[in-house]
Amino acid sequence: MMTRPNKKDFAAYFFLECSNPFCFYLYYIYFSPILKSFGYSSPDIISHNFLLSIIDCLVVFPLIYLVKIFNPIKILKFQAIVLLLIVVSLPIFAMYLNSGRQVFLFQAILFPFSLSGVAVASPIFIKRFNVDRRFTTTTIGYALARSFMYVVTAFGLVYLTEWIGHSGVCVIGLPLMFACFWSIRHFEKLEGLRPHKSFVPINDEVHSQAA
Repeated sequence: MMTRPNKKDFAAYFFLECSNPFCFYLYYIYFSPILKSFGYSSPDIISHNFLLSIIDCLVVFPLIYLVKIFNPIKILKFQAIVLLLIVVSLPIFAMYLNSGRQVFLFQAILFPFSLSGVAVASPIFIKRFNVDRRFTTTTIGYALARSFMYVVTAFGLVYLTEWIGHSGVCVIGLPLMFACFWSIRHFEKLEGLRPHKSFVPINDEVHSQAA
């Protein structure tokens, strides 16, 4: 008989997966109107985003190295903290961007701290679901998070930016970030990690569990 997944585990997984569409929109789409105001054409913006995608790919390699040294949940938590600071400060920084190069530099700095769903800690999170329903649970959580957040970001950020300017990012970003922090804290407790503890080298036991 198949067992039902734990509701808190599923909710935590869902909220973390919600972060990917928000970050994707923020990095690749949100700054397009600003680039157009600097005289960028559609082909220019496509080239701009192509260069960003190369940086996005290169960021993976340092993460591969870091997960061998530090606990993946701690890395994810650090990324979330920095991303929260960026979301809060984004309305201020956006007002002082004066060229496409400055926009590119700002976006390039954001990439290492993007939350691509469960990302580096995915093996640790996925193993929390029972084997008999693991595939179904994770794929449903992934699909629901993507479909929900792509609608919220695509329509919500457009109208919020028109109504209240760049502060509209905080209206969607802050609740999402707090939900992600709750999710990370939940999985920290399940893994026996103390939330207040700083980065610590990951030991062989954690490696075997993540596998």
